[in-house]
Amino acid sequence: MSAREAIDTVQTTPHDQVRPALRVERLDVEFDVDGGKLRAVSDVSLEVAENETLGIVGESGCGKSTLARAILQAPPPTAGSVWFDDQDLTTLKGEDLRQVRPRLQLLLQDPTSSLNPRQTVWHSVAAPLRVWKRGTRAEQDARVAEVLKQVGIDPERAKHSRPAEYSGGQCQRICLARALALRPDVLVCDEVVSALDVLIQAQILNLLEDIRDLYGLTMVFIGHDLAVVRRVSDRVAIMYLGRLCEIGPTQMVFDHPAHPYTRRLLDSIPLVESATETRTSAAPTGEPPSPLNPPSGCRFRTLCPKARDHCAVETPELRQTGDGQWVACHYPNVPVTAARP
Repeated sequence: MSAREAIDTVQTTPHDQVRPALRVERLDVEFDVDGGKLRAVSDVSLEVAENETLGIVGESGCGKSTLARAILQAPPPTAGSVWFDDQDLTTLKGEDLRQVRPRLQLLLQDPTSSLNPRQTVWHSVAAPLRVWKRGTRAEQDARVAEVLKQVGIDPERAKHSRPAEYSGGQCQRICLARALALRPDVLVCDEVVSALDVLIQAQILNLLEDIRDLYGLTMVFIGHDLAVVRRVSDRVAIMYLGRLCEIGPTQMVFDHPAHPYTRRLLDSIPLVESATETRTSAAPTGEPPSPLNPPSGCRFRTLCPKARDHCAVETPELRQTGDGQWVACHYPNVPVTAARP
């Protein structure tokens, strides 16, 4: 089965019939803060297939970056499980967890601060190979040159240059090369293009797609720019105030949003309209609730135009709306068929 066929299977086959590359079950992340406990991630479950890119999108503070770090056990979640290669990562400690880490790599939003300013680019990319003693020194150097070429960085210049001599886009390429050095299985991208201009964004996104296909990577792409997430993702998950609102194939979610919050996000995208065209949003204005004291039941109900008394009593669970699309809403925009097992 090809990678594309595998992704299509995940999108159309019930979850209990698919063995995903990465599976998150009932994940919670809490932090002790002034004023009480902040539940940044609440009861999140999702799956990612091999060679698939899952985009996670939501407004700032919704918990998407915290979810990504919890998947990587940095820090470990408060509750729930993360299954990778038939292992629950939340049960691994010490050296057992360390042995898994090379297969799970992370790209951060600010590539420049992710690199040691005192080290050459070559040294930074070679560091993982040196630490893990992968091959001889000659084999390590050959691997460094290989991954630098794959991301579009001149290896000869990298031997003598430091991060300050490169642009933001080039530094992100260097960070990608460092992440690829150990040949990972999963790559988590946390807002990796948000600090770059539009042209460089497109180049990095194209590079990520090429690298994914070259290495057969499973990718989790965190972002708040809907256009970027739509461009790079096979499926997309929508988060609001720590919970999943909706998840499904990217085209389906964008064309037929089932959750009122997804509809609100799409309505927030600026459009170039003629003088005779207008666009009205169904979402009311209002102050968003505090994550320290989220609303009972559905967390979006205080801003939802469809909210009823029932929404304050019962927390909505994910229910299926179509082929691979799931929504956590009592009154979704499209019909639902069954609850998620």
